[in-house]
Amino acid sequence: MKVIEIIKDALTLPMKSRSAKKFFFILFLLQMITGLIYTLIYIQFFGETSFPGCISCQIVSGDMTANIIELNFSLFPLYLVYSFAAFFIYLLVMKHALEKLGFETKKITLKKFASITVVLTASFFSALFSLFEKKFLLIPLLLVLLILADGTIALSGEIAFFVAIFILLVTGIYGIVFLRNSSKLVLSIPAAIIGDLRTSDYLKLSWRMTKNKAKEIAGAFFAIILLTGIILFALNFLLGFAGEITASFAGNLAGAAIFSLGSATAYSLFAIWSNYLIALIFEELKQK
Repeated sequence: MKVIEIIKDALTLPMKSRSAKKFFFILFLLQMITGLIYTLIYIQFFGETSFPGCISCQIVSGDMTANIIELNFSLFPLYLVYSFAAFFIYLLVMKHALEKLGFETKKITLKKFASITVVLTASFFSALFSLFEKKFLLIPLLLVLLILADGTIALSGEIAFFVAIFILLVTGIYGIVFLRNSSKLVLSIPAAIIGDLRTSDYLKLSWRMTKNKAKEIAGAFFAIILLTGIILFALNFLLGFAGEITASFAGNLAGAAIFSLGSATAYSLFAIWSNYLIALIFEELKQK
């Protein structure tokens, strides 16, 4: 697989597409609007002296833990609406990318959206429990047993320390297996956008197509994530101070809006790049 070329195309092809730019701005606006709603609720819970991303602000709250729980509970409807809206736009971006690469795609109706959501959910749990390679299922089971044993059995300090280290080691191995499985099932979504099969068929197709390619796929995603992280860090560093200065004379909502520009930009770029990346990997492996 031509990993470098695929990464390069994932970064550059959207710049040549008017539709990709349109999707970027839609995602950017969605992120900004959601962020501002979050800020309004955040200020309501933690007071006028703070806003998300503020570097020097002090949160004034009598019961921090209770307020955080209540805040997240209040925001659940917002998270839900945001998640479905963002996922729908993701699918439109991937559909557009696949069409640019010459694939015929299905119209994303409400029924199709629901079926792809089921594919995504099935893909996640298949990766989590290693359903396509059940030998790895022993790892999460071992992890659960270790955690239960550590919490219920009174262990001496030395033994408890080694058990804790072993739990961390097993967790790390489990994380690697999960990432490997996720990389091998990532093509189930573009397959679902193109095809009209059963959920299990999309997963099996992706697993076959990505045979011996998990490391390369994970590496390509890591490159995109790393680039996005660098952009996010740079923008947040600059905009964090700009947001505080703005908040000092224009209010916390204005300050939070300035700070949110960085995360909204990085997030929208990642959404475009990653969907193009998946489409390009699908095209590359479909030909083999």
